[in-house]
Amino acid sequence: MKMLETALVNLGLIQSARTVYTSLLLEGDTSARLLAKRTGLTRPSVYDQLKDLRNRGLVVERDVEGKTLFSATEVSRLDGLLRDKIELLEASRNALEEDLPALLAQAQSVQPKIQFFEGTEGVQQLMKDMLWFDDIIVKAFWPYREMVEILGEDFLSWFNERRIKRQIHIHSIWPHADKKISNIFTGQDDFVTKRYALPTQKTKMSYLIYGDKTIFISSTNEAFGFLVQSAEYAKLMEVQFDSLWSTAKK
Repeated sequence: MKMLETALVNLGLIQSARTVYTSLLLEGDTSARLLAKRTGLTRPSVYDQLKDLRNRGLVVERDVEGKTLFSATEVSRLDGLLRDKIELLEASRNALEEDLPALLAQAQSVQPKIQFFEGTEGVQQLMKDMLWFDDIIVKAFWPYREMVEILGEDFLSWFNERRIKRQIHIHSIWPHADKKISNIFTGQDDFVTKRYALPTQKTKMSYLIYGDKTIFISSTNEAFGFLVQSAEYAKLMEVQFDSLWSTAKK
């Protein structure tokens, strides 16, 4: 039943439509009046959902001795609809990939964009922006203690699993070496190169640079972050990062 519900959700059926279809599938054909009693929905709502389900080919109606009965079509119909939706999404994705270079070039030509995020959930959402990309290099100044505190180890473990799948490379500068550290985001995979800043180079705020974007994340005391989308600003931050990278210890 859970898989059936998931399939219906993925097809875009609202709750009342899913209720009507499931009732017909599991309890057999019936009239709209009895279907309303079965499901607890109003008759107008039942008729609305039956119309939608008929249009999708999931419900058929037939006349039996002057009485209109509705029944669910074979479950295999769901498979066909899901395949159609997958093909449509794939076609849209392929079209987007073709247009993406032009869209990115256009986006970089407009004025800088700044997005602000508050609280732990907001900052986590900010980090997820990186996961929209594949095979990129992220340059990060990463005060690990503060970042583990604000983002949480569970989130960072989840984030890293997906980062590795998308082959996102991290060039990360950490505060001065400390043996008593968490294993989260420590560079224990093939996609992280880590160096340690000099003892004098201290900050509680993290920043990450990728493409034309720069992310800043504050500490738990303030719990906020923001994203600046500007090619010129990202280039300026890269110069600062590369300077720190050249003096950082391996």
